[in-house]
Amino acid sequence: MLDTNILVARKGELDNRIKILPKFFRRFYITEYLEAEKKFLIEKGYQEIFNCKTKVLNFESLRKEFPDTCVLYHNFVTAMHNPAHITSPYFLNEAFINLEKNSYKLNKNQEKVKIWLSDMMASYAKSTYSSTGKPKSEEARILDESYQNHIRKKRKADPKHANYLNDYRSLSLSLINCLLRKTNTTYVTSDSDILIAVCNLTEAIAQQISFKYFILEKIKQEGATRLWRGKEKFRFVIDFSPFKEFVAKQMQCFALSLKEKSFYFRVIFWDQKNQKYVDCLRLNFDKDGRDMMLHSHGQLACPFVCNSNHGNMFRYKYEFTKELTLNVEVYPKSIRVPFSVFVTSDQHKKSCKYIQQNDDFRKFTEFEPPGLPPLFDR
Repeated sequence: MLDTNILVARKGELDNRIKILPKFFRRFYITEYLEAEKKFLIEKGYQEIFNCKTKVLNFESLRKEFPDTCVLYHNFVTAMHNPAHITSPYFLNEAFINLEKNSYKLNKNQEKVKIWLSDMMASYAKSTYSSTGKPKSEEARILDESYQNHIRKKRKADPKHANYLNDYRSLSLSLINCLLRKTNTTYVTSDSDILIAVCNLTEAIAQQISFKYFILEKIKQEGATRLWRGKEKFRFVIDFSPFKEFVAKQMQCFALSLKEKSFYFRVIFWDQKNQKYVDCLRLNFDKDGRDMMLHSHGQLACPFVCNSNHGNMFRYKYEFTKELTLNVEVYPKSIRVPFSVFVTSDQHKKSCKYIQQNDDFRKFTEFEPPGLPPLFDR
């Protein structure tokens, strides 16, 4: 899977990224979003630098084969763009970005925390040592520098730009295609934002799986049945420490799944400074990992996608307390569908609010913005 920066370049700014592109790739893909972006850039004077034949991956073809694509795609985009990972050290960064993008003015204390976080990230990115005191690996160095750049770019980005969400959209389609085909997939890019998007997604899915597990443990099968019927809400407390440990274990599953029948989704990054490709990230999927990913609906619900199993019939809110616990509220989703069905693109667009709101970047958030409901089921 090729990113736009592997397909085109400014005239006069050519380097070795195509010349030393790994030769063992058998098939090359781009997504419909990157194809449109490529054409746009060529019209603006960029030159095409990759001339091999490519196949185009698009949303509708995947949805026709697998109707659940709609919810997976929008959940993945949301998790990559503005995640609310309560166990992440970058949780407050994303929370402040969400507020700012919705024209909310931070108070003095929030501004102080924001500046402190920015200074801490800058210091850590410059350090040649990890938090354990050992020298950073090449991959760790790239990721640390990438996150600082990612936050800076996201704060300055123009959300009205036509290509604003293209990275997240393309990554989502690529990953869904990888899961459906059970085939090793490599995403090639020189954009460090892609690395952070994959990290965000991994943390988000691990957290979603963890919430499902803890919620189902609390409410049991009887409670899940009542939620499916739309007849009850639940409120309870989860201790943060065991929850955090469980999230970490779920993330390790994607890193350590090396069974014989497993396959992977990886990102190789073109390091412009050192003029070489670095194999930065790899998600490994065995049968159970694939199954969990293909049933990761998050808080979303489409009228044509089954959500009667895998804990997808409920949505939830959570709040971190001073007592180091999570106050959780669980509700039935307003849309509950017993089986998935494929409908035409026009029918889908008429009934699915995610398609209708596809260009409003503010909707793609795991937070609940002031005065603007996110892409949660309502």
